[in-house]
Amino acid sequence: MTRKTLQEIIDANPEAETFRFGDSEALSRQILALVREGKKTATVEAMRVYRGKGADVLPAVGRRDVALEWDGRPALMVETVEVRVRRFDEMDEAFVALQGQFRDLEHWRKAYRAYFSRNGGVSEDMEIMCERFRVVEDYAVPDAPAPAGKSASVATARSATGTRPGRGLADGPGRGPGKTPGNRPGQGPRPGPGGGTGKGPSKAQNKASGRTTARSQATEKGKR
Repeated sequence: MTRKTLQEIIDANPEAETFRFGDSEALSRQILALVREGKKTATVEAMRVYRGKGADVLPAVGRRDVALEWDGRPALMVETVEVRVRRFDEMDEAFVALQGQFRDLEHWRKAYRAYFSRNGGVSEDMEIMCERFRVVEDYAVPDAPAPAGKSASVATARSATGTRPGRGLADGPGRGPGKTPGNRPGQGPRPGPGGGTGKGPSKAQNKASGRTTARSQATEKGKR
């Protein structure tokens, strides 16, 4: 089974934006694992991350976007179910539970205070983007069997390095925008995979550098 390329996915879904969860490779893997396990169906990011970057950077209800692996390969296609803007001090237990990473509201506040402090500052009245999403497609495929005499490394669509239980381990924010390979606000730069035709950046590359979303979330260590 061949893994789809980013170019193929973008060609079939021209409206899709690309993004990465987290702002480090380890964090990105942990968040993808939570999403694949169905433990994480929501994320939060500071609205300031999206301002001035164009309307397409902000998640939109009904739109399907591509979450990337840290190295720029497509990981998942997700569809935005709900987008709500609220103040930091308006977060509630119900939405915290959907994020799958926090014990309770107090745990969330502590984690996000640390995250936002590291990324532009935090205040009780700051606006935050709260998004709910669902997984539409998982692009992970099993690796080919290893040659005789060598151990095989199998990565199934439901496994990921750094898998963490749904709560208590990952405390970091979520998705940030960006028009640089693989970044949604708060997600850090993404290396945009190739796939060009030799006539300049391909559509996939442009998309990959299009959104740095903050689907990452702040953990006590620093992000999701």
